[in-house]
Amino acid sequence: MQAAAYETMELPEDADDSTRASLTSIDPQTGEIKAMYGGPNYSDYPTNAATFRAQGASTFKPFTLIGALREDIPLTKKYDSTDGMTIEGWKTDTDGPDVPLSNFDNKSYGWIDLADATAQSVNVVYGQLNKEIGPDKTAQVAYDLGIPRPDDNAETNDCCVIRNNLANVLGTDYVTNVDLAHAYSTIAAQGYRTTPHLVTEVRRGDEVVDKGDTTREKEFEPDVMAATTYALEKVVEEGSGIEAQKLVGPDGVTRRPAAGKTGSSQQTESAWFAGFVPQLTTVVGLYQYDIEKNTYEQVQPFGGYEWMTGGSWPAKAWTEYMNKATAGMEIEQFPEYTPPAPVAPPSPSSSPSPSQSEEPEVEMVVVPDNLVGEQYPNAASALAGLDLVPAQVGVDSDQPAGTVLDVAQAGQEVEVRTTIQVQVSNGSAAEEETTTVPFGLTGQDQGSAEGQLQAAELTPVVQEQPSDTVPEGRVISVNPGEGQEVPVGSEVTLVVSTGPPEGGGDPSDDPSGGDGGGIFG
Repeated sequence: MQAAAYETMELPEDADDSTRASLTSIDPQTGEIKAMYGGPNYSDYPTNAATFRAQGASTFKPFTLIGALREDIPLTKKYDSTDGMTIEGWKTDTDGPDVPLSNFDNKSYGWIDLADATAQSVNVVYGQLNKEIGPDKTAQVAYDLGIPRPDDNAETNDCCVIRNNLANVLGTDYVTNVDLAHAYSTIAAQGYRTTPHLVTEVRRGDEVVDKGDTTREKEFEPDVMAATTYALEKVVEEGSGIEAQKLVGPDGVTRRPAAGKTGSSQQTESAWFAGFVPQLTTVVGLYQYDIEKNTYEQVQPFGGYEWMTGGSWPAKAWTEYMNKATAGMEIEQFPEYTPPAPVAPPSPSSSPSPSQSEEPEVEMVVVPDNLVGEQYPNAASALAGLDLVPAQVGVDSDQPAGTVLDVAQAGQEVEVRTTIQVQVSNGSAAEEETTTVPFGLTGQDQGSAEGQLQAAELTPVVQEQPSDTVPEGRVISVNPGEGQEVPVGSEVTLVVSTGPPEGGGDPSDDPSGGDGGGIFG
């Protein structure tokens, strides 16, 4: 399997030099690490990418799902999936206001159940679910699955903490490939956690002096794991993990059942596919990290992909590797699971239920006629609450961006789950509010210059550059230039000195200071 990992994980020539790929493959029954890939060679890449941390992204969503199933919330419970919903307590800053939560590609799906929300990786649904069960439950599930717990050493315990905030469902915290593979192997083993290990046995001659720990500890009930596996199978059957449908059995034709979850962090600084069959768990990861700048960067597209998500190269590499690693293995099925009866969303219809002798009536609702002038998230939420599917259509208008201009079929009776087009102003024809780039930024220290830009309702963007003449930390130049009139909210680049070209000392490759942002899919 190690040979298969090396064959599969070599990045294409057009990949960025800072892009790193990793793979860990674990036997879920024993904990044996069957393969690990952290880079092509130590001399060129001294960091093991499999033990280097990156944002977990949406691979954390199953942790919240398991927490909900533990609380007897069924897969069939439905939630409003309206893009841009504001969830109480969802913040970007601890002391800041609640902010809207977006879905990947800003799509809305109406009222959907947890199985479909998992398949489509719907952020808004999972944000509500995490609010319902409490983010501490998500963190606890992660630890129970095998993500390392915080320790008592003040110098190291920050490395493994999953923070107790609503955004932890979107994998804003950092994990290694090995740790993520450990967690998913517990799911593959239907709730039994093992200890990952590379050494299976140590001998002195014929004497066995040590053996790897293959004990299993039960952490989750079988019904919770069967439901979780079912939901993760839907990711492969209907969602972003569709590439894994190409995994086949020994005959090279029959599909092998697979389950897993994609993950793509904000700005795509990491991308994952964590998946398993009953006999083997494998996680493939990508991240981009500039050691000299000590910062994560967006994974630049390669291999013909326009955008690097978990469903792109990671899912493709996972499938290619698993076809090699499972060659000769018998096809095993996941535990049987029958979803419970659907839990209907709140319905505005008061129509009587048809008798058993009657044909079921088509449920009808009236499209609201009071949504024009509202902001789109509010209008979309109102439509979704009626089990209608809002479809946003951008229109040039002098109305503020996001204002609803027209709602198709307003006041008319339509079938539930009908798609309703909502014309929304894109603000392109509105009179643009402007401001002036402050004078006197050049030569100031970085923090002061950023503060002045923010006070002028502008967004500072910092670029660093060596300078023999400008002291370290001070502004060399500003673009657009000082005194220029620009639209409110514009980005203004501050070129900040890092001191003389040869100064500054050795950069660190420890990423523990980054908090990251939200996750899209």
